[in-house]
Amino acid sequence: MSFFQQLETQIAPILIGTLITTIPLMVTALGGLFSEKSGVINIGLEGMMVFGGFGAALIMPTLTTSMPWYLVIIIGFVVGILFSLLLGLLHAFLTIKLKINQIISGTAINIIAPAVTFYFVKLLYGTYETPRINFEISPIQIAPGAIISYDKIMVIVMAIIILIATIIIFKKTRIGRHLEAVGQNPQASGSVGIPVNRLRVGAVLVSSLLAGFGGVSMVILFVGKLTLSLIAGYGFLALAILIFSGWYPIKCLIGSILFAFFISLIPSLSTIIATLDLSSAPIDKNTIQGVINLLLETAPYIIAIIILMVFSRNNKAPKALGENYDKEQR
Repeated sequence: MSFFQQLETQIAPILIGTLITTIPLMVTALGGLFSEKSGVINIGLEGMMVFGGFGAALIMPTLTTSMPWYLVIIIGFVVGILFSLLLGLLHAFLTIKLKINQIISGTAINIIAPAVTFYFVKLLYGTYETPRINFEISPIQIAPGAIISYDKIMVIVMAIIILIATIIIFKKTRIGRHLEAVGQNPQASGSVGIPVNRLRVGAVLVSSLLAGFGGVSMVILFVGKLTLSLIAGYGFLALAILIFSGWYPIKCLIGSILFAFFISLIPSLSTIIATLDLSSAPIDKNTIQGVINLLLETAPYIIAIIILMVFSRNNKAPKALGENYDKEQR
């Protein structure tokens, strides 16, 4: 079979992979949206994802034999979100109460959260991964070659609800308008009675909640357990998507789909390349394949860097993003 004929056979897995990978990227990017719309930078999204995934991966394997799968998923999300909220509280306290530099606080969370997580994973299980979550659910075929299970469908529906709720909040509600006002000019907002710090704390907590949701969804949708490499890089991709989107919810969805497509394309291209006849090439086949796989695996992150370079100039961030608020100043 030619390269393109083999690619045709991979279309269904690529589309399913794109759908599944979109979910954590989109929800985490929406989490960053809440925080940054209020003027607080949250680059600690990845650490919050890891902590959320850790909470779910701790509790869910112990419940699968005694509860219906949908209750296990709900409990997993609740526990995971509570774990990530702890980091949201920490970030809010450091940046809003103590007025510590927001980038430093987020960076510290990204360093500390995975370290603490995998210290305890190793302590509890003797390895750097948690036990697998085993749901006895028969998958369904939604198209030729496209198979998905009900637990994944449930997570996808929950993510769609989050997207719709986010759009409504920023388009139709007073809280959404106040968040935008606070992110643009906190001093003016405070002078007319808007509780700037209270809104910012709430926005950071929602941000951590959604990042935790993203981490839990990766555990459920991807491999059914938390591993060292599972979430690595996804929080930073979500930040790139947020900048690409210009801080708009619908564009967060579009950006997530694009990134998810490239990420889902990698395994299929690697599989196809492994079957190609490279015997006539002047370089060893394994070397060629290794270089190609490396390029494919790093492609999403290279694209993310390019997006940051291009769109960070063109898209207008909230004017007060990263600025501390002092209500004594007018």
